[in-house]
Amino acid sequence: MEYGDINDIFYRPSHPYTEGLLRAIPRLDTEGEDLPTIPGNPPNLLRLPVGCPYQERCHRVLPRCKQESPLLMPFAQDRLRACFADMGA
Repeated sequence: MEYGDINDIFYRPSHPYTEGLLRAIPRLDTEGEDLPTIPGNPPNLLRLPVGCPYQERCHRVLPRCKQESPLLMPFAQDRLRACFADMGA
């Protein structure tokens, strides 16, 4: 749940789920290494949990994430993110 230009998203991700997705992309320059995965299962889109839909798969989940759904808010020039965790971006 973030918005930015392609270079920002791919080279400076700011949302924990984006970081996980990018780590899970297979690389051609490595061989025999385990592919990182994101724990858990994607949320059921017909029955989203209360709070952030990514809370079960997030390594930076906060108590607030289980109560409220974050809004997409500006956090840097031409960038938006829906996340309560301080990502340092």
